[in-house]
Amino acid sequence: MLQAIWPSISHVTTLLYNACLTLGYHPTPFKTAEVAMIPKLNKRDLSDISAWRPISLLSCLSKGLERVIGRRLAFLAIRYKVLHPNQAGALPKRSATDIVTALLYDVERALGNGKMATLVTMDVKGAFDAILPNRLILRLRQQGWPVFLIWWIYHFVSHRKALVRFQDAKTGPAELPCGLPQGSPISPILYLLATTPIYSLPGATERYGYADDTAMLFVGDTLEETTTKANTAIAAMETWGQQEAFSFDPDKTEVMHFSRKRNSSSPPVSHQGKEIKAQKAMRWLGVWLDRRLTFNTHIEKWSLKAEKVISQLRFVNNTVRGTSAVAARRAIYAVALPTLFYGLDTWFPGFLSESTHKGARTITKTHLSKLQVILNKACHAVLPVWKTTPQVILWKEAGIPPADIILKQQQARTALRYATLDATHPVSRRLRQAQHELDQSNHPTTRSQTLQRHSRLLRTAAWAKEVERPRFIARRFNDNIPTEAAGKRPPKETTAVEFQHWLEDKPAGYVVFSDGSKTERDTAGYGFAVFHNGRLADWGFGQLGRREVFDAEIHGALEGLQCAVLANFTNEPITVCMDNTSVIDCIRATAPNSSQAQFRVFQKLGDKYPYQVSVKWCPGHSSIFGNELADLLAKQGANLPVPEHLPSVSYRRRQVKGQIAVDYQQWWQGVELRKLPELALPRRLLGYLLAARSHYGDFADYHERFHPGQATLDCPCGRQKSPTHLFYCRKIPRHLRVRLTPDPEAAIGRFLGRSYKVYLRIADFYYTKINKRH
Repeated sequence: MLQAIWPSISHVTTLLYNACLTLGYHPTPFKTAEVAMIPKLNKRDLSDISAWRPISLLSCLSKGLERVIGRRLAFLAIRYKVLHPNQAGALPKRSATDIVTALLYDVERALGNGKMATLVTMDVKGAFDAILPNRLILRLRQQGWPVFLIWWIYHFVSHRKALVRFQDAKTGPAELPCGLPQGSPISPILYLLATTPIYSLPGATERYGYADDTAMLFVGDTLEETTTKANTAIAAMETWGQQEAFSFDPDKTEVMHFSRKRNSSSPPVSHQGKEIKAQKAMRWLGVWLDRRLTFNTHIEKWSLKAEKVISQLRFVNNTVRGTSAVAARRAIYAVALPTLFYGLDTWFPGFLSESTHKGARTITKTHLSKLQVILNKACHAVLPVWKTTPQVILWKEAGIPPADIILKQQQARTALRYATLDATHPVSRRLRQAQHELDQSNHPTTRSQTLQRHSRLLRTAAWAKEVERPRFIARRFNDNIPTEAAGKRPPKETTAVEFQHWLEDKPAGYVVFSDGSKTERDTAGYGFAVFHNGRLADWGFGQLGRREVFDAEIHGALEGLQCAVLANFTNEPITVCMDNTSVIDCIRATAPNSSQAQFRVFQKLGDKYPYQVSVKWCPGHSSIFGNELADLLAKQGANLPVPEHLPSVSYRRRQVKGQIAVDYQQWWQGVELRKLPELALPRRLLGYLLAARSHYGDFADYHERFHPGQATLDCPCGRQKSPTHLFYCRKIPRHLRVRLTPDPEAAIGRFLGRSYKVYLRIADFYYTKINKRH
C-alpha cells in the first residue's frame, strides 16, 4: 500500500524523517508494538516459553526511518572501525558463512603449524531483550556517535509499549523497561554496538560473532592447554556479563576440539559448574564442524534437507501430469540447490589453482557422489522421464550440470567475490595476511603451494584473476538526478515515438547521447555526442580494454556530461540520453561494483547541480540521430589500440558465467543451459519427446531389457514399438506424416531435435488415439 501511495506521501514522509533526526526524537505512536508469538521450528514442547519466538509488528512508517538509520549506522561502524573486524550480522557484504570461513581459515592455519585448537560457542540469554537503555546510551557515547543520533536512539529504546497477540487473543499494552524490539530493522546493529566489548576481552586467540551468536577460538600445543584457556575466557565472559547485566545460557554452550592426531584426548569445558563435552559434530551458523574438518555431517544434513524439497516436487509430478518442467526447474534452482550447497564457500576444499597444481581436485569421491545423487533426483523432479534414463541425458535435458561442474563454477564465483570485498572484511584481512607472507618469502611459489594445501580459503582465492576492486561506499538515498522509474517504462516502440516527438520540440539546454560497443577482441569502447539547441556541440570516443558494454555506457555518459558541464555557462538543463536501462537504474541507486568510480563521479556532478542534470531512456536502433551517432563513435573507440586497464567486475562476472557452458561442452557439445524451450511444453508432451530422445520409454527394446514378458511389445499396427516407429506407423493419418527422404536418419534427428514440434504433433495423436497409455 505504501508503494502505491508513495508519490503522494514521499515529500511529507521525508520531512518527518529529517525532523526526527534533527530533533533527536522518535514519535510516541511508533513505540507501540504488537508482539506475535511464532513457534520455533522443530520444537515439540510448545508449553516451554523458549519454544516461541516473539516478533514485534511495528508501524511501516517507523520501519522506514529505522531502516535508513540502521543502514547508515552499519556503514559508519565499519568505516570507522567501531565494531570488531570479526563481527557480522546486519552489516553489508558480511554473511554468516563469511564468519565461518574466517574461523575455518584460522583453524586450518593452526593445524598446518602443528597446533591444536578448541572452539567454544556461547549464547546470550534473551539477546535483544537484555539490552538496557541507559547502558546502550553510555556505550554509544563512549563510541563517539553524534549527540542528535544518541538522543534519537534514546527515545527509540525508552518508554516502549507492547501488546501480545496469540492466535485470536490479545492483551492490553504494557510498558517495557528494557530490550530492543525484535522485528525492527535497527535492532540488530544496535545489539552489535552494545556487545562490542565482548570481542576485546582477553583470553581467546580469536573471537567471532554473528548477531547474538558468539564464538571463541583457542590455539595451543595440546588440547589440555586450549581447554584451560577456554575455561579462563568463559569465566571472563561471565564476569563481564554480570557487570553489564548480560547472562549466558550454559545449555547452549558448545565445544569442538580440532586435531589431526587420531588418539588425542577430548577434555571437557566448564561453564557455570556444568561440564560440556565436545560432540562428534557441532553446528554453528548453519555449518556443521567436526574434529578433523571432514564436513561429512554437514553434507549429510544439508543433502537430506535438499532431498526433502525435491521429494515434494517429485510427489506432485509424474511422466504425464504435474507442474511444467520450467516451473519445476525454477524451483530447483531457487530452493533445492541453495539448500544443497549451503556453506559451500566455507567447506568446499576446492580445485587447486591451475598455475601451481594443474587444477587438481581435492573433494573426495564420496562427497561428490552424495551431491550427484541429489542432483540426479532434482533432474527426475524436473523431467517427465523414466527412472532408468541415463544420467547424461538427465543433465542435458534438465539443464542441470553435473556436480563437479557446478562446484567449479561456484568456486570461481566465490573467488571473484573475495577479490571485490572491502579491506576491512574478515576474509580480505586474512587474504592480505597470506599475501604479506608470500611477499616476505624467499620462495613464493613453494610457500604458496604450502599455504594452499592447508587452507580452503586460499585455494579458492587463488582462482581469482586481476580485477578492478570497488570501494566500500554508503547507500545512496537522494534523487537529485531525475530518472525514469524502472517499473514504469513503456514499451520500446512507444518510447521511441515519444522520444522523437521530444526531440522535435527542441528541448532546452544540452542533450548528451552516449553508447558503448564491444569488438571481437573482447574489448569495449565508448562514444558520446553533445547537442546544444539541436546542433552538434562536441563529441568523443575512447577504448576501455577488457570491459563490458555496461561499463562503456557509463564512461561515455560521464565524458559527455563533463563536456556539457564545462560548456554550460548559463546553467541550462542537461539531459543525458542512453539506451542501456541497467545503467540508468544504477545511476538512480547506489553505485554498483563495476565501474563504481565513474558512477560516483556522475552522481556527484548531479548532486552539485541538483535537478539540472537528468537521465532519459533513448531506445537503441530506433533511427534516432544522436543515438546512432554515439553508436558509430563507440564502434570507432572500440577499434582503437587497447590500453592497459584492469578488467571491470562485470567483465570478470561474464567470464565466470560463461565458463560453466565451456566446461559443460567438454563432455556434451552444443549445450545451451538457458535456451531450453522444450521445458515449457506440457508435461505429457515433454515426456513423449524425452522418451524418444533417450530411448527409455514404452518401446520393445526397453521392455525386453528391464521388464521381459511384462509389457506389450507391438504397436496396434503390428510392428514393434520403437523410438522412431511413429514416423513409419501405418495408422498415422496422411496429414500428420512427414517426408524422411533422402536421408531418413538425418530427418528423424532433426524432428527429435530443434524441429521437435513436428514430432510432438505425431506423438500426441499416436498416444491418444492409437497406442493409449493412460
